[in-house]
Amino acid sequence: MAVAGIKLRMYVFDRKGELWDEIHLPGKENVNRPSVMSVAWDARSQKLAALVAGPKAGMGDAVIVYHVRNRESIKIEHAHDKQDVTHLCWDPPGHVLAAGTVKGNLLLFDARAGKTRSVLKVHDKKITCGAWSDDGRLAMGGEDMSVTISTADGGETSTRLMLKGYPLEMQFAPEPRREGLGVASRANLLSVNLAGKTLYLCRLGDDKDADAPVASTPIEYAFMKRYGAIVSHRWFGEGLVIVGFDSGVIVVLAAHDGAPGSERELDVFKAFPDGGLAHLAHCPGISRVA
Repeated sequence: MAVAGIKLRMYVFDRKGELWDEIHLPGKENVNRPSVMSVAWDARSQKLAALVAGPKAGMGDAVIVYHVRNRESIKIEHAHDKQDVTHLCWDPPGHVLAAGTVKGNLLLFDARAGKTRSVLKVHDKKITCGAWSDDGRLAMGGEDMSVTISTADGGETSTRLMLKGYPLEMQFAPEPRREGLGVASRANLLSVNLAGKTLYLCRLGDDKDADAPVASTPIEYAFMKRYGAIVSHRWFGEGLVIVGFDSGVIVVLAAHDGAPGSERELDVFKAFPDGGLAHLAHCPGISRVA
C-alpha cells in the first residue's frame, strides 16, 4: 500500500502494515494540495507508478516508477511532454505504463527496457482516462469527447469512437472464464462514465479485423436523476458492474454482453446516507468491493 500527504514523501507499507520504504518525491511542497495526484500498481504489485502534482491543478509535474523488490525509483522524462501528465495506467502484464497528457499526447514507458516513447496527438485535447484490454489494446478518453483504441503494441490509433459527453473514467469488463473450451473470442466490453450522467457500453471487435472495430452497437445507460452524478464504477463477477453516485447511492447493474436491452438494475441501495461517495475499488481475489 502506498500513502502520500502534502509532504514530498510517499510511504510504502507491506501486507503486515509495516513500513517497507520511504520515497522522496521531486517538486515543491504545497500545503493546499496533496503531493501525489494518483498512483497505479501493476498487476503483480511489483511496480508502482505515481503522478506527482504540478503547479497547475489537474496536471502532474513528474511520473515516478518505483520497483518494490529493489527499493529503487526512477523519474520518467521525455522531451516532448513535461509537467502535463494527467492519467496513468499499466498494461495487463505490467510491462508498459501509459501516461496521457494535457496536450492529448501519449507516453509509453517500457519498464523492461527502461525507455519512453511518445505518440503525438492521440487526442486533440486533454486525456482524462484510460484502460487496457486483456488482449493489449489501449483505450484513452479525452476532452475532445472521443475514445481512441490503439493497437496492441501501443502504436497508432486503430479506432476512434465519438461520444456525447466528456469521458471521466473507463473500465474493461473482466473476460468470462471458458475453461475447457480452448481459445475463445474475447468480449472486449468497454464501459465509460460520460460526464457523470450515463454509462457508455461498447463491445470492441477483433483487433485483427480493421473493417469491424465495434462488434455491437454502443449503448448509453441512463440512471434515475435522483441518484445524482456518477462518481465511479467497477466491474465485478461476470457481466456485473457496480456504479457509485455522489448522493451515496450504489447500483448493481447487469450488462452481460453490452447489447441493447441486455442491461438491467439488480439492486439499488444507499451506502452513504449523507452522500460523499468519492471512489470505488474492487479486489477480484476475494470478490469484495470497497
